Amino acid sequence: MKKTIKFQFTIFIGFLYLVSNLLNPTVIHAESSIHSKCGYIPDEGVNPPAQIINCLLTEVALANNIPPEIVKAIAEKESGWKQFGNTGEPLISKDGGIGMMQITWTGGFDVEKLKNDLVYNIEAGVQILNDNFQRKDLPKINDGSRNVIEHWYFAILGYNGIKPMNSPVLQNDGSLNVNAYQEKIFEIIRKQSLLDIKPIPFKTTDFLYNTESTTNIQFLTKQYELPIDQLNSSKYDFKPMDKGYITSNDVRLREESSTSSPIVKVLNKNDRVTVLDTFTFDQRNEANTFAWNLVRLDDGTEGYVAASYINNKSSNDDVSQNGNNEPVTVSVNKVWTIEFNETVDRNSVHNDTIYILDSNLNIHPTEVVVENKNVVIEPLEAFKSNQTYSLYIKRVKSATGIPLAEEIKKDFTIE
Repeated sequence: MKKTIKFQFTIFIGFLYLVSNLLNPTVIHAESSIHSKCGYIPDEGVNPPAQIINCLLTEVALANNIPPEIVKAIAEKESGWKQFGNTGEPLISKDGGIGMMQITWTGGFDVEKLKNDLVYNIEAGVQILNDNFQRKDLPKINDGSRNVIEHWYFAILGYNGIKPMNSPVLQNDGSLNVNAYQEKIFEIIRKQSLLDIKPIPFKTTDFLYNTESTTNIQFLTKQYELPIDQLNSSKYDFKPMDKGYITSNDVRLREESSTSSPIVKVLNKNDRVTVLDTFTFDQRNEANTFAWNLVRLDDGTEGYVAASYINNKSSNDDVSQNGNNEPVTVSVNKVWTIEFNETVDRNSVHNDTIYILDSNLNIHPTEVVVENKNVVIEPLEAFKSNQTYSLYIKRVKSATGIPLAEEIKKDFTIE
C-alpha cells in the first residue's frame, strides 16, 4: 500500500518498571570479559590511559544495570579516575578510602584486591552503589526505573553517608545544599556527560536532622513523584535501529566520534535520527568522556553525534503518560508513530489495545505495524476534514511482560 504522509508526530510512552532485589542482583563480575572489551592489560602500580578507564567504568556500570554517567562521576569525584598514586602505590585517603572508588567499608571485600586490582575496585564501588539503591530506609523517586539518572539520587547520597552535611536542602532556609555529595556528583554529570540535570525540588519538611550532630538524617518523605519529561535516561541505552531526536540546535554531526573530526552537517532540535550502532568513545580527545553514536538521518546522511544530544522522544510530542491531551490538528493522511521505551510484545497489540475512534465512536480502519520499540498506525482511509478523532492506547505490554502504566487517549482534529 502506498503511504501518503504529510507530517508525522511521535508519541513516547514508558512502560511501568518493577524493581526488586531479586530482579536486579549485583555481583562482582568476572574481570576477564571486562578486560577484553576495553583492551586493558593490568600493569602493577600504573593507571591505564583515560580512554581505557572510561571503558572500564562504563562496562562495569552496564554489567550491573547502572547508568555509566553516575559511576564515572563518582570515580571522578572520589579519585580523579586514579587507582594508584604518582609513585605506584595504591591510592588511599586519610579516612581510609581505597583506590579509584575510595572504598571505606571493606566488609566482604578482598582488601588487597581493592588496593591493587582496578576492575575489582570499580566493581566494589558499583556494588555499594547498587546496595544503596535497594535500601528500604532511603526514599524512592517515581517507579525506580534503573536507567533514569535522577532515580539514583538517594543511592548516591548514601555512597558518601546519610549525614546532615549531605542533606539535599539547607535546614535554615530550604535552599539547595550545593555542597552535598550527591549534588556535586550531579554537577559532574552535567559537565562530564553534557546532560541537563535539573535540581530536585525538596522541602525542609522532607528531612529531620541536627546540624550540630553527626546522627543520620531521618527521611520523612519516602516517595517522590517527579515529571517524567524533566528526567534524564542514560545515554548508553540506545541500540541499533532505535529512533532518536536531537535535543538542541547547532548540534554537529561528524565524520568520526570526536569533537576534532570534520563536521558532516549541523543538526537542529527535533531532527530525527536512526541509531546504527552501539555507543563508542571519542577517538582523539580523551578529555571527552561522553558517548557517541553512529546515526543516519532521514535523508540518508550518516555520521557521529554525541549521545548526550539524542533523546528517545521529540520535544514536539503531543501526548505523554502524564495525561496531556491537548487536541492537535493533523493531516487527512496522518500517520501515528508510538515509541515505547522497550521492545513491544506483538501479541499485546491488536484492535482492542490500539485503535482510533471517530466522533460517533466508530472505529476508523487502520493498519498497525509493530517495529521493535515502535508501533506505527496508518489510516487505511483518509480522515474526514474538520472532524475530531481519538487515539486510544491501553494494556500494551513490553516483550518482557511489563504493562503500560496507564491508558492513553489522544484527541486530534483533521485540517
